[in-house]
Amino acid sequence: MAKKIKKRKNQKSNSSFFQGRLIPYMVVFLLLAFAVFVSARKIYWMFVDSSYFRVQEIVSSSGESFKGLERFSHLKGKNIFEIDLEELQRQLKWAYPEAERVRALRRLPDIIEIELIERKPSAAVYIGRTYVVVDSKGFVVSKNSTDKSLPLVLGISYHPDNIVVGRVISDKSLQVALSILRILEREFKSFNVSLEKINVENLSKIYFYLDNGLEIIVDQDDIDKKMKTLKIIFDKANLKPENIRYIDLRFKQPVIKEK
Repeated sequence: MAKKIKKRKNQKSNSSFFQGRLIPYMVVFLLLAFAVFVSARKIYWMFVDSSYFRVQEIVSSSGESFKGLERFSHLKGKNIFEIDLEELQRQLKWAYPEAERVRALRRLPDIIEIELIERKPSAAVYIGRTYVVVDSKGFVVSKNSTDKSLPLVLGISYHPDNIVVGRVISDKSLQVALSILRILEREFKSFNVSLEKINVENLSKIYFYLDNGLEIIVDQDDIDKKMKTLKIIFDKANLKPENIRYIDLRFKQPVIKEK
């Protein structure tokens, strides 16, 4: 019994000892936590209120191709950390639908940088008595264009009211035309030829014309294979475009019709 009483006394004394040691540590911890909280608030308000972090410029990293950034001049004078970049990017996408990608970035201490990656014009498409410029995937870059330097695509039956800048023209005939254009640009550089015009009104008999005067006829089946055949003809034959009426690649053996 005496041993149990002694053991309890030891436990109480140990508990009192630890409590006596713990309380000062807790007080110190709470004081430190309060000091950190106060310092953090001071640092936060220093960043928020400091004129050093007020936006002075809205700049574009994409050169002069995208203008009209003055519409975002209302951001000047605001604290750079309080600007919602996600919301700004949504506004940019609405303002520049022709852009492939937009980003808004903070450049400390006082610059908002707008990065706009524009779509590269690939072809002019004649639709509904107007010319629409598209990129290599069929996204509309601009409407009512007069750029005659681009390859011309004809024979697209697409309702003009469905054409929206920044959206793709979901038309099979256009995608076939663009696939031929991409292959020519990729595989025929060494021949120094480019697409001038293509008519895809009838996918069973597609006409396209090169800038050297050659007329080529293909269909929508095995476009890659037919273009490889055309490349072989260009490689091996001593072609004189002025003497050739057309090259027809729709059959097992290509037909080269002379004038």
